[in-house]
Amino acid sequence: MRSALAMTFICGLAALAWASDAGSRPAVTEWEDVQPTKLWRAIAAGKASASGRNPRGYRQVELTVTNKGKKRIVVDTGGSHLRPRRRGSCQRLGLGPPVVAAAAETGEKGQVLLRLEPGEKRTLLMNTVCLDAGRAGPNTHRFEGVAAALPPVREKVLRWWIDHPETPQHYVNSAIWRYRSKVIVGPMSSADRRPEKVRIAAAHGGLYYQLKNKELTSLDADGVRRILGSQIELIFPTDEALYAVMPGDDLAPDLWRFAPTGENPWGFVTDLDPETELLGVVPTGDGDLVLLTSKNVSLYSHSANATETLFDVKTDRFLSARRTRSGKIDVTTRDPGTQGKNVIGAQSAGHFEIWRIDPARGNHEMIERFWNVSAIRAGRAGIFGLSHKGVLRRVTKGKFKDTSSPDSYRSLVAVGKDVVWVMDGGGRLIASSPKTGRRLFRVDIEVSKESWFSLDAVTGDLVYPTRKGFGRISGTDGTVTEVAEMPDPPETSQTETSQPESPADDSPDEETPERATDSE
Repeated sequence: MRSALAMTFICGLAALAWASDAGSRPAVTEWEDVQPTKLWRAIAAGKASASGRNPRGYRQVELTVTNKGKKRIVVDTGGSHLRPRRRGSCQRLGLGPPVVAAAAETGEKGQVLLRLEPGEKRTLLMNTVCLDAGRAGPNTHRFEGVAAALPPVREKVLRWWIDHPETPQHYVNSAIWRYRSKVIVGPMSSADRRPEKVRIAAAHGGLYYQLKNKELTSLDADGVRRILGSQIELIFPTDEALYAVMPGDDLAPDLWRFAPTGENPWGFVTDLDPETELLGVVPTGDGDLVLLTSKNVSLYSHSANATETLFDVKTDRFLSARRTRSGKIDVTTRDPGTQGKNVIGAQSAGHFEIWRIDPARGNHEMIERFWNVSAIRAGRAGIFGLSHKGVLRRVTKGKFKDTSSPDSYRSLVAVGKDVVWVMDGGGRLIASSPKTGRRLFRVDIEVSKESWFSLDAVTGDLVYPTRKGFGRISGTDGTVTEVAEMPDPPETSQTETSQPESPADDSPDEETPERATDSE
């Protein structure tokens, strides 16, 4: 009897113990009770880790997020970013919407939510933007999550993109590169002005620039290609900086300046006249610029933040400029004259003019007018022209004088510091000496009158289009180098048919980003 009672008592104690243990076990938290945590905050708190691999350029990456804790978490990847494991080896990537919409849950205000059980790992393909214009593009790089927030102006754009995932990536990245919270969707109003120039190349100081489908890249002597920007219409590399034409908030063209340092590499310069085409930019110091357009030559004052038209031009052919040693700017123009009248010496006949601009004083004057040349161009070596018989001429003491070269040429292509590029009657490029006009070497490539060339004002190299990309001709010995085009971006699920409303640009251009326990 006693043993039976003892056994009953022991069983009762065990039952109480089991009940106590069951009550102390943590209940499974319902997902509705788990508040979303920003990915960068979860990383900073040690609750999650993130990595990226197999980037598709800077437009997509395979993102893996892991729950490192013992509780359920809901991670919001919106507005967070990844950095390369080897710091500075390529661009950082800002996280946008998933490539496949059903791969993740999207919440309010640009959230991409991942529900993770303890220890669970999720991998999905994400649309991304490049955060560092001027750094090499990703290829086989691997990435890691960052325990720090992006500046609010950038997070706002990424979250807006999540709410409007149909927006093409290049529109979003253009806003990121220019540090603007407003995404400009749509072409420039002047985009049809030069439809044949889908591909543009330029070079300066040995650095090669390629503009393809409005996306700008640079290629250095080591073969490293860097992404500089998108939604770019025209580029003008100079000694001071790289200038570019991009659409403004009203889709009209604006002039921007690229300085590859800091969080905001692209800086706004000034509005441009949408009825004219910018043809050249000449820095004059202190941020001031001489602007050559299809209709006029103007002077932009950085201190006054204003542009003044100096004089009109009647044709953009033979419009060129050079900066003199004294800091003045010489501009060459052509007046085609009045049709049907060809009175030599009369202003109604076609003629060339040389204007001199003094930026320090803000004045200008026409210093010479010529009828005895068929072409004229200015460059670092001076002002050159061709006589009507094709003899190379040079301006000396305000007058044109024939050089000592006995050769005659069909056209004047470009004027560098140590070379003058001309074309002979057979359509061959000739490099001539600026001092004597005599032939230095001939380039054995066939060109046509329709071919366009861009001069590297520092090296004297010429860049021109080819069937497979671009060619670069050395200004030293005429060596021809093929430069491959930048490959086309990978296809994504995005389309370019929709133009959603973008957020108002009410965020300041510079913000102090939130920081967690550790930062970049």
